[in-house]
Amino acid sequence: MRNLLFLFVVLGLATNPASATTALQGVPPSIWQDNADGNLLHPLSGTVFPAKTDSYFRGDTYNFRDDGSDVSVTYGLQSNDGYGEITLYVTRANNELPQYFDSASSSIVERFKGVKLVHEGVLAAEGKEFPSGPLRVYGIRAKGKLYHTGVWVARKGDWLLKVRFTYDAKLAQMIEDLQGSLNKELAKESGPQASLSTSVNDDGSLADMKGVMEVLRAVNW
Repeated sequence: MRNLLFLFVVLGLATNPASATTALQGVPPSIWQDNADGNLLHPLSGTVFPAKTDSYFRGDTYNFRDDGSDVSVTYGLQSNDGYGEITLYVTRANNELPQYFDSASSSIVERFKGVKLVHEGVLAAEGKEFPSGPLRVYGIRAKGKLYHTGVWVARKGDWLLKVRFTYDAKLAQMIEDLQGSLNKELAKESGPQASLSTSVNDDGSLADMKGVMEVLRAVNW
């Protein structure tokens, strides 16, 4: 199931979170508790997932172990203006964080043809909005469009946290188009090729990761 979630994203087969139903019926309250305000609590880890943010709706939940110690929650973009899907994983494990991060990164590289690393760093919140952890963002092309897909991981006590995301990279596409035009002009003069980099925010996120950071900050880790 884990490996299929983001394959569906790139093929355009992901569930629309606005119409998805959260599988709470018959699930023990020790795994999921749906609060009156629509927030979803995972009691084992204490993580609270909001029903929505300004741009994203919460979608499906998945339990990978019967005891609820390995779960995920999906979020999808509310509007039709672009594409975005985010999956948050909470897992009780003794894995070392670097190995967990490298494994998640390797699965992206192995799955997508022509993937290109566009950013690597550390996400660090100014307050206690979320734990600090390593981040990698890749560029991929699907159906003629440029997407950014990536992974962030962190540790909270006995729990490993992971966020996998994919969104259409409009800003990066604009930069790429601009660089292509600029390089053509410079080539006429036999001058050096220009190099334009994607802007990085103070917290370590890419400038076009606004939606991802919105969800990351809305979750009560």
